[in-house]
Amino acid sequence: MGRLYPGLVSISFRKYGVKEIVGAAAKAGLKAVEWGGDVHVPPGDVRAAAETGRLTREAGLFVPSYGSYYRITGEAAAAGSVPDEFKKVCESALALEAGIVRVWGGTRSPDKYTPDEFGAICAEADMIGEYTGRNGLKVALECHNYTVTEDYGSALRFIDGTGNGNVYLYWQPNQFRPFGYNIDSARAMNPHVLSVHVFNWNASSRFPLRDGKKEWEAYLGILSREPWPSGVDSRGLMLEFMHDDRIETLPETAATLREWMSGLDTKRSDDPMTKIINIEGMKCVHCAARVKKALESLEGVAEAAPDLEKKECALTLEKDVDEAVLRSAVEELGFTVV
Repeated sequence: MGRLYPGLVSISFRKYGVKEIVGAAAKAGLKAVEWGGDVHVPPGDVRAAAETGRLTREAGLFVPSYGSYYRITGEAAAAGSVPDEFKKVCESALALEAGIVRVWGGTRSPDKYTPDEFGAICAEADMIGEYTGRNGLKVALECHNYTVTEDYGSALRFIDGTGNGNVYLYWQPNQFRPFGYNIDSARAMNPHVLSVHVFNWNASSRFPLRDGKKEWEAYLGILSREPWPSGVDSRGLMLEFMHDDRIETLPETAATLREWMSGLDTKRSDDPMTKIINIEGMKCVHCAARVKKALESLEGVAEAAPDLEKKECALTLEKDVDEAVLRSAVEELGFTVV
């Protein structure tokens, strides 16, 4: 499958049937479909899930994840047992032959929970994480408003509050936040992310994916190269909602995503002795030469190779060098590390 693969979230096309979605995804050159639990694969309908999985695989695609709408409320932690509702979710995920179950954390913003309530949600996440692990599945929370993973700070606090190692996150840009916030979010959450939802929105409108090239190339640079969760070797870039809600727009949107992916150097920064940093502001060979000289003057940096076209610099390291030191060396020259 490779480290990154392009896919589709089925809820992008709720009014279309399974066969239509599978056919469109395959024709668009995608590799996978995440099936949603609200329309196409209701939780507990094992027969529908198995048939959907079969049709997906027959088209040359696979099912990485099941997008359930199960809400972790903390009540199950008090009861001390996994709810039957969640067991049905897992039954459908297994019938699909998915590896990830997506869930939601709570019903309100994190600042609306007391410490005990927040802790109960973490405890329930641990409980269902342990249950999914016994069944060969992983569980991951989507980061949405009015959930405990509403912002990346609270998402990391949530992860810190869990302990069994089988609870992860999804990542997507927050359309209500500025670009800089989303860059910080991608970098902070990346070590816990199993899947990425790809779209181009702001707070009030949707736009063609191609119009988000600058932002998404920056996001993908982080999501492809910086450290991933331990033991995770592949990750989906899953298209979610076309700007015009038309299935006819999928081929164009998928082509945009695949083009961006083809330009990625996917050598990750957790590979030994290498690191790639993204730099804004390098305009000419003199800029690149200044960056190269500054970085190679640092202890532990054996070689720095700026690339003007990619707006990045590949580093060969003799030892681990703190990212803050690298950032400072570049930004003292008037450039920006993103």
